[in-house]
Order: sequence, then C-alpha cells, then structure tokens
Amino acid sequence: MSLNNLIRKVGFQIQSNKSNTKHLNLSEAKIKEYMVCRTKPLYYIHKYVKFETTGGISDYLNDRFHPKLKRYVRSAHLYHNSLLMASRQLGKSTISAALLDWAMRFYPKNRAVILNFKKESAIENLKKIKFINEYLPDFLQLDFSSKSDIKTYATYSNGSEIKTFYPTTV
Repeated sequence: MSLNNLIRKVGFQIQSNKSNTKHLNLSEAKIKEYMVCRTKPLYYIHKYVKFETTGGISDYLNDRFHPKLKRYVRSAHLYHNSLLMASRQLGKSTISAALLDWAMRFYPKNRAVILNFKKESAIENLKKIKFINEYLPDFLQLDFSSKSDIKTYATYSNGSEIKTFYPTTV
C-alpha cells in the first residue's frame, strides 16, 4: 500500500469516528502524527496527554516521568501485560488511565475492565480517562456515547468500551 493510500485510509478512519467533522482540519501532517501516536504510547502520553491536578490542568508527567512508569508502559505495549511494584503516590493509576485511553482510542472495538475495591475509586479512574479525552487536540479526540459522570462505563465512538467493577457491600 502506498503512503498516500495509507494516509487517505487513516484520515477516513479518523473522520468516521467523529460525529461533527465541520471544523476538523485534517492535514497530512496531522494524519502522520496520528499514525505515530498509534504506534508509540509513550510519545502519545508525553506529547498530548494532560492530567487534572489540584492547581488545574498539567502535563506534569512530562517533566517527572518516573523510569518505572516508562518501563511499565513499554512492557504493557510490547507484552500486553505488566507487573508493577512501586511506592505510593507515584502516578500509577494516572499512567494506567493514559495507557487505557491510548489502547481504546487507537484500537477499535477493544474492551477493558477497571477493577477497584471502592466504587468511588473506580469512578475516579474512569473520570481520569474522560478528562484525558477532553483535553486532546481535535484530530485525536473521540466522542463518548454518554456524557454522564456517574456511569460505571464509557463507550467510545469507535466501539471500544471500558467498564468498572468493584465489590458490593451486600
């Protein structure tokens, strides 16, 4: 397949996942950037993902990206599983949210499950993923089927779905 045909195909895929393409300006450079983000999760996280902090919005992981987290992302990408032993408050759930968002965004009809001990934590992890999507550039954003914050699942417009599960008190 020639490069022009590949660019055309990827551009069509991006547009087909959007409900409103009126203001979407897809240049060849943006389509190539999309293709790079699809193959390199660390690049996508470093360059485009913003995180919610107490002070507002930050891309703080770009400055202080712990080597263990880099290894975790690489391992999850290459081997499709990972085991992480790390200290508290390092950003494990945040980087996991970014990695889940990457997998759901670039691989259509993908399924993921978030397991937590508490309902609040599960919903908070899902909110992180929705927050990441909200602050992406237009050519990377995907629509969600539901905008509600109390839902325990999120369905992307490309058919990918993330569900949360937690033990009940009953």
